[in-house]
Amino acid sequence: MIAERDVTSVFGVLKKDLDNLLGKYKDKKISAVENTEIEFLLKKTRDDLEKMKKYVTANIEDISK
Repeated sequence: MIAERDVTSVFGVLKKDLDNLLGKYKDKKISAVENTEIEFLLKKTRDDLEKMKKYVTANIEDISK
């Protein structure tokens, strides 16, 4: 089912990005470069969520028809 695949994809992308963010903070210090990378990953995660919300919502609407 497409909705199941999309939900699985959302969680996979989020987990990957969050693991990457946690890796940047592993030493409990954030350099200027890491700060920039973290900001990029947070914005990417936000944008990915917005994009995926559209697909998942559309799939749910299709299921309810």
